[in-house]
Amino acid sequence: MTGIWTFFEGHLFAVKRRDRGVLVLETVLFLLLLSVELREIFAHSPWRDEVQALLIARQPFPDLWRSVHYEGHPLLWFLLLKLVGWATPLALTLAVTQALVQAAVLALIWFRSPFSLLARTTVCLGYFVAFEYGVLARPYGLAELGFFVFILARRSVWAWVVLALLANTSTHYALLACVCAGWLWVNGNRSWTGLAVLGLGGALWLASIWPAADMRPSAKMSSDLVGRGVEQLYYNSISILAVAPGRWAVWQGGAGLALALPLAVAPIALGGLGLRARTADWVAFLVFYAVLLAFGILAYTCFPRHLGIAAVFFIGLLWVQTEDGLPPNPSAWGWLGMMAIGGIAFLVTAAFHDFSAANAMADYARRAGVVDRPWAAVPGYLGLDLSGRLGVRTLNLQRGCWNTFQTWNYDPTRPVDDRVLAARLARFAAVPGGGYVLTDLDLPPTLAGRPVARFQGVMVGQDLRLYHVAQGRTAASPFPDCAAR
Repeated sequence: MTGIWTFFEGHLFAVKRRDRGVLVLETVLFLLLLSVELREIFAHSPWRDEVQALLIARQPFPDLWRSVHYEGHPLLWFLLLKLVGWATPLALTLAVTQALVQAAVLALIWFRSPFSLLARTTVCLGYFVAFEYGVLARPYGLAELGFFVFILARRSVWAWVVLALLANTSTHYALLACVCAGWLWVNGNRSWTGLAVLGLGGALWLASIWPAADMRPSAKMSSDLVGRGVEQLYYNSISILAVAPGRWAVWQGGAGLALALPLAVAPIALGGLGLRARTADWVAFLVFYAVLLAFGILAYTCFPRHLGIAAVFFIGLLWVQTEDGLPPNPSAWGWLGMMAIGGIAFLVTAAFHDFSAANAMADYARRAGVVDRPWAAVPGYLGLDLSGRLGVRTLNLQRGCWNTFQTWNYDPTRPVDDRVLAARLARFAAVPGGGYVLTDLDLPPTLAGRPVARFQGVMVGQDLRLYHVAQGRTAASPFPDCAAR
């Protein structure tokens, strides 16, 4: 077995210098891969977290600054969306921004990394690189790009500047920036000025994510530490098995709990063993994984989109080792291969199924000519899908106020009393022609009126109903704006 592995390592998996003919072939392959990604990005039906950031970014900067304190994400992604939004219509801003980011990520991996052709292909097709951070327009793709730039700049003082920027892409990457600072120091790039720059970046991160006084979490954690630990282990298994056997690729679906818990240690083990050629690397990887899991248990649940940052860190450390003449070992290939299986499954599924219901709802509203009608949603956050596609505001029936993006100063999971809901619907529909209500609840006809459409987001398990509420006899009375409450 050792001899067989040595053969493949020296031939198929080896890093070779690229002559002109090989470079032309690899460029063609890169363009093919990029075209697949671009097709997925522009066909993608965005999730509410994606459009939430877009809608916040469309505000004037003082309002944007206030709004991000309800988000837990620092400024850099919002500012990029604002910049691209100046040159693109609302419905294209997310796709154009993500396309620019993903094209840069793939180009760095393909043309600047030291990996073999097979390794580059496997990395680019990995679940996190190709789909979670490649198709979904969230700050993690921008952060991934920044991290790979950091890997390229790791021997210069600019590495510290990149880390300061990295800290302002997401809270989890701010944690990674701290681990990377220690890794830089151990590897000889020691700069007190660099540490000061990173400190300034950290101060900006803290100022932008420090929550508003009335902030409420948008997702609830288990009440006990054991429950949180089990939840984290379940999500951690998706880092290696993104697709449950026998199912379409469902976002954050994973395998059943009985299979997920044993698998939860696999990415940690394969990552550590895959980097065992250099002590500083595998220690840094395991430290960061421990930080992520501790953060997820004690502060805020780390979903797969957060835990995947450890996979990006692993790829970066593997990049450094390969550049130094230490090619990926079987453990590294094991994790890269599993991620590639998940990435291919998600790309194929996304070619045939909508990720969310957002695009289908917007298309219906345009075809039916009802874009300008009053819209309401219960739960209130469902209105984000329409706001992000059409720019319309929706009545949050949980809070009794109009909004586009969500301000998390209420419990979004709390049900609405039927009497309160009925009264709000009567006021909402007290206009000529009535209005439309979007919900994932089975509302009785006496409350919601006539069902007119149904929308599904297969990959997120979304099943939404649209009701038409006819004009009633209640006198119209305006609802306030949620931002003013």
